[in-house]
Amino acid sequence: MVSLTVVGAIAGTVATLLFVCSALPMLIRARRTRDLSSYSPANLIIANVGNLAQTVYVISLPPGPIYLMHTFNIVVSGLMLLWWLRHHWLPNRRGTPPRPPNNEENDDDHPDHRGDRHRGPLARV
Repeated sequence: MVSLTVVGAIAGTVATLLFVCSALPMLIRARRTRDLSSYSPANLIIANVGNLAQTVYVISLPPGPIYLMHTFNIVVSGLMLLWWLRHHWLPNRRGTPPRPPNNEENDDDHPDHRGDRHRGPLARV
């Protein structure tokens, strides 16, 4: 019979892999587009503070998959906060305006609204 410790280690490893796979698309998109406008700064700060507090708990546990998952969570939360600060709060070091976000809901680019800005304020009514 398989011990509960082995089952727990397998479950922890699978959970860690799933967490990594679920977060990678978010990280890749945030890095590629630099559009973090949909992320709440309060959430990013609270997530990082929570990770720091949970570190105290995690280091009290024996080594295992939780160490990998917690380390990954710290890195992801930290990167997202740093990228948010870099692209939304800190001034651009080159003196040029930051790259605008890729906003798919821009009314001027919508096929039904193209050219409306040239027809006057009541063109969409």
